[in-house]
Parts: sequence; structure tokens; C-alpha cells
Amino acid sequence: MRFSRVLLVAIVLTISACGPTGAATTPTLMPTQPPSNPQPPGDTNSLANTHWMLESFGALGAETPVVEGSSVTLEFGADGQAGGSGGCNSYGGPYQVQGDTLTFGEITSTLRACEDESIMQQEAEYFEALRSASTFELTGGNLTIFYGDGQALNCISS
Repeated sequence: MRFSRVLLVAIVLTISACGPTGAATTPTLMPTQPPSNPQPPGDTNSLANTHWMLESFGALGAETPVVEGSSVTLEFGADGQAGGSGGCNSYGGPYQVQGDTLTFGEITSTLRACEDESIMQQEAEYFEALRSASTFELTGGNLTIFYGDGQALNCISS
């Protein structure tokens, strides 16, 4: 009798071990976010992996030079992220290029107060210009980003 029970348990365990595993019924998970590369297929990002320094900004033909002693930078990553220094604070955010169209997503920055009020004002205007960017033009070592109503950011390669 005892032998029969042991044999029955051994048969049940053997049959259970030969059954399907849980892996075959595990659902496949799909990512919930779009791919990090915002470029449409076949479109090349001419700004990827470039670095720029702001020289002037404002109305075309009447641009204001960057405040002396400040350094405003802009770097475009191949991953669709841009960032740099606004002159006082570091900033970053997503960007997208389609042909000569340039748009930025939400731009976030550190929140340090600038010692020089004119640099702080310049930084605020620069961040607003990026938020309203519409098109760009690359000419040699120069990048012009058009924004607002006939305004431009003029940058040189750094």
C-alpha cells in the first residue's frame, strides 16, 4: 500500500514536470512610450551632435548682442535632447527637426538667481525664443534659429 502511494506521487510529479511551462503563456509587453528618437523615418537631423554659442538675438537686422561676460550655449544630441547654459542656469529639453523646421518641447532649467540682472533678463528671453522656435538655417559655421514674429537667434559653432 505504501509503495502504491509513493508510485502514484512519482507519476503525478513526472506528468506535472512534462506539462507546459509558464513562459509560453507569459504576455509580451510593449513599450508605453514612443521611441526616444523623434525623427521620422528617412529624415536626417542636420543638428544632431552639434554645439553652438549664442552671439545675438532679437528682431532681424536689429539683433542685440549677448551681454558681455555671459556665455549662452546650445548643444543638440542625436537622441533628440538639447541643452546647455542660458548664461546663468543649465537647461535642457527635447527638440525635433523636420527639414528646416525646428521645435522644442518643454525646456527645464536650474533656478539659480543671476548676479547680473541683464544676464538674467537675457536668459529669460533666450528660453522664450527656444520655446517659440519655428525654423532654422545652417550657413557654414553659423546657425540662425527663427522665432516669434521676425526674430532670430544667431549662433556660431563652438
